Amino acid sequence: MSYAEAQNEAVGPNASVYSALNKLRPRSNLTVLAAGMSQMRDYIRRECRIELAFEEKGWFDVRRLQIAGGTNGVLNTPACGMLINTAGTSCTKVKVLEKKYFSN
Repeated sequence: MSYAEAQNEAVGPNASVYSALNKLRPRSNLTVLAAGMSQMRDYIRRECRIELAFEEKGWFDVRRLQIAGGTNGVLNTPACGMLINTAGTSCTKVKVLEKKYFSN
């Protein structure tokens, strides 16, 4: 995963990026990625977040990638949860915590 991210940042989504990602996908019973994906950076970041969800690396990724602040910064967006009705038939997105820590 780290190789794919570094290679994508260095030269863009070439064959070695797809090869590295496709070696990981079968262990989760996922199909291989087709070449020509747009937004490869966002895809790799999402996959890293899912793959390493419980290894407490998220904060270090935010610092390393410098995505904490600004208008779209991950620490400037509110934390949301789901309010599920008692019958369990519907849910509503609710703001749980307003975050305003970092500026540009």
